[in-house]
Amino acid sequence: MCAILDADILYEVFGTKTTKAGSLFLTWINKGKNRLVVGEALLKEINNRSFTIWLNTAEQSGKVLRMDEEKDSIIDKKKRELEAKIKSDDPHIIALAQVSGARMLYSGEEALHADFKNNKFLKPTGGHVYPRKEKRKVILKFLSNEKLCEISPRKNKAGKARHSRKR
Repeated sequence: MCAILDADILYEVFGTKTTKAGSLFLTWINKGKNRLVVGEALLKEINNRSFTIWLNTAEQSGKVLRMDEEKDSIIDKKKRELEAKIKSDDPHIIALAQVSGARMLYSGEEALHADFKNNKFLKPTGGHVYPRKEKRKVILKFLSNEKLCEISPRKNKAGKARHSRKR
């Protein structure tokens, strides 16, 4: 399962004033096969020492899916295509989700929530927004969803699956 953490809300997860929702999110990322997805545009926005220290360790243990140069160039192209179509000012996050397959977003921006949930941008059903203002029980139920980072198999011309990737 994969998630994207928006820079606007980083303080809830990595900082001196973390929230209960932020702590639950970090615990979720650190256990099992769950991973945080990051691209270069998102990393440029982030200026947080706690996150940087965690990122270095998490990458070594496989808890981070960092887009390589090839995928970053695809993300950049998709970002430019999305700029006029979305409501938020974060086309790089929608593009990152399109390329990586991440379907969970932790963000505080309502316009980005609407874009992320929109199935025109994230097919087939749109993405899921982390319920950061909900009670612990609701958050835990949300985090138990196994389809937060799932890419369905693509078919070749003969109708056979080319690849399938689940995280």
